[in-house]
Amino acid sequence: MKNLLYPLAFALSAFLFVYSCSTDEDATPPPQVQQPTPEPPAPKQYTLTVTAGKGFNWNELRELKKMVVMKKLISSTDK
Repeated sequence: MKNLLYPLAFALSAFLFVYSCSTDEDATPPPQVQQPTPEPPAPKQYTLTVTAGKGFNWNELRELKKMVVMKKLISSTDK
């Protein structure tokens, strides 16, 4: 009986020693896949035309402002 008990105790001790010294798989985080960041949309380009004239016309400025507001309103409803 002693001849069978010693190898069994040795095998159990060796198993416990090896198991306690092994790396813990829970300690390493799972690999993460990095998602590519989308490119920001290209900025809108506008054209500004300036002409030299005599004096300043407030009525043209008001009309230009109305046109810009209307263009922004139309572009915001298109989305």
